[in-house]
Amino acid sequence: MINRADLGQIGNPQGYLFQVAANLLAERARADARRRSFLEEGIPAHAPEPAEELTPERILLGKEACGRILVALRELPTRVRAVFVLARFEELKAPEIANRLGVSISTVEKDMRRAVAHLRDAIR
Repeated sequence: MINRADLGQIGNPQGYLFQVAANLLAERARADARRRSFLEEGIPAHAPEPAEELTPERILLGKEACGRILVALRELPTRVRAVFVLARFEELKAPEIANRLGVSISTVEKDMRRAVAHLRDAIR
């Protein structure tokens, strides 16, 4: 509510606050359900089979790439990292991210391009 420009336009501030909280809880429940489903069910049956055998060498290379990505994520500015995480892990759309972070959709799109470019460079 602090980020809202004009709180006077809200007819029922308490109701507004409860609705915001309910929406956040619903979003978190959906995200938790997706994570829980993946952990319980594993890889979906419709997922394509790996093109190559998963040798110990390939597994090690994958782990090293994941490490580089995590380091690169930590290097991103806070807002850019938040935009990437909300888009890729929470599966939010640009307007939802913009609303949540209090920035324009254009800023979300620019931050997303910046994050993807940085991560791409990190795994090369």
